[in-house]
Amino acid sequence: MHAVMDRRTFLAGTGAALLSTSLAAEAQQAGKVWRIGYLGGGSPATTPSEPFVQELRRLGWNEGQNLTIEYRWAEGGADRLYDLGREMVALKMDVIVVSAPSSSASLVVPTRTTPVVTSTFDRPLGAERDSPLRPLRNVTGVNIMAGELMAKQLQLLHEALPRARRVVVLRRKGNYSLGQLQEAATILGLRLVRVEIGVPEIDELTAAERRIAREKFDAALVESHHALLHHRRLVVDLLARSRLPTIFPSGDYVEAGGLMSYGPSTVEIQRQMARVVDRLFRGTKVADLPIEQPTKFELVINLKTAKALGLTMPQPLLLRADELVQ
Repeated sequence: MHAVMDRRTFLAGTGAALLSTSLAAEAQQAGKVWRIGYLGGGSPATTPSEPFVQELRRLGWNEGQNLTIEYRWAEGGADRLYDLGREMVALKMDVIVVSAPSSSASLVVPTRTTPVVTSTFDRPLGAERDSPLRPLRNVTGVNIMAGELMAKQLQLLHEALPRARRVVVLRRKGNYSLGQLQEAATILGLRLVRVEIGVPEIDELTAAERRIAREKFDAALVESHHALLHHRRLVVDLLARSRLPTIFPSGDYVEAGGLMSYGPSTVEIQRQMARVVDRLFRGTKVADLPIEQPTKFELVINLKTAKALGLTMPQPLLLRADELVQ
């Protein structure tokens, strides 16, 4: 009995000591105004930061009190994104957040000291293939696992269009590796044809439309990239003119008239990044913050677009959809 009591007393004392240490650490930061540099690959409309700010507020970080956020928007421009990344480093922020699908934060933000929280990578630049969730130097955040994601998107596209054989993959030049997507295509008996978009994007998209119109495709898959997302209406319209059923990486494209999308919830990823920032503010080191995976994925189907394309979507697919756009 005494042993049990001693153990309880010991645990209680340990807990009190830990709490005291935690409170002391927080007290040391009392009065500090933390500075976040928020770098969006698109615009405020295509890179919604409000869920990020709301989650920080819920965790006790409020702009105008103990927090300042400096925003920069690349408006879909890759070169501008890198320029803004260098600007963020020069501003000497406490944390830099990079919200730009596809870009390697290690390249966008040229620093090895300032903590960087990002949702941009498939695998962090320089990370081992079998360790995609290990933080890299000063970079952590959310890994969207693009390879696995695109393989799943292709599978869903195949379910919607079982007779499709030739699929065009619209992608940003130099973006993610297509190894896992190609493996999935081989299993499904599909042939992939890549159409890559460089800069300037609008001219490249026009050229891509001409090529897609010349060749015979059954369906399309659009890769995740902030430049394509920024020009999503152009992307959706050019594929619609070719009457190509397409799966996109986010519901933003479906809202613009695209057929269907599958991908991680943009809102939830913003909240996840906010929680990572919160832990950094409270003293956790980047090395102790494993890169997270998305916690919520969404399948969105546009029934109006399906009807316009003369498609009858399979009932099992409709039942699995998180949202049906009428």
